[in-house]
Amino acid sequence: MFVGAPLSGKGTQANLLSDLLSIPSTSSGDIFRKEVASGSALGQRMKSYMDKGELIPNDLTTQLLTQSFADPAYTAGLFLDGYPRNLSHLEIFDRILASLDRKLLVVIHFDVPKETLLGRLEGRLTCAQCAEIFNALLVGPSFTTCTKCNGPVLKRPDDNQSVFERRFEIYQRETLPLLEALRQRGLVITLQSAERPHTLTQQILSILSD
Repeated sequence: MFVGAPLSGKGTQANLLSDLLSIPSTSSGDIFRKEVASGSALGQRMKSYMDKGELIPNDLTTQLLTQSFADPAYTAGLFLDGYPRNLSHLEIFDRILASLDRKLLVVIHFDVPKETLLGRLEGRLTCAQCAEIFNALLVGPSFTTCTKCNGPVLKRPDDNQSVFERRFEIYQRETLPLLEALRQRGLVITLQSAERPHTLTQQILSILSD
């Protein structure tokens, strides 16, 4: 499981490791956005919270994640990004794992200074089709097509400073206590994720091989 502030690189690492190890990766955000895109009643309820950068209520989260985690594709393992986000979520997550006879093995905490996160926000681009993340400062202003799936690349409407500040405040208030609870279980390893993505990937591979 990957935990960190918004823009800390969780999704990038989940995707890189998934490709390298042939283990599926997903995030609560990907699952939620897929549900929203489906146009379902549940997706429409979720959209109102996501557009404001607020956490999805527990009852909606539980309903969707239980059916998602039961997917046979995840039987051999899963890199999970963005859930649980608080102590209340952790209780739900524990129950979901127990019901599926699965176990949380390790929690990678991505620690990044807020100034670095704000710098990443400015250039963040996302593929509308596969959710791959790019940075305009690295790929250039004319970059419009995903190199992974050829889908359109754009700036998400929730990638703005006001939404970031709200999400960062929620992270500090709700996710840091979650990290402490997981640390007490002996599961947390903290990495300084201002490092280059491939350097971080090698560090995580070393952790997973131990």
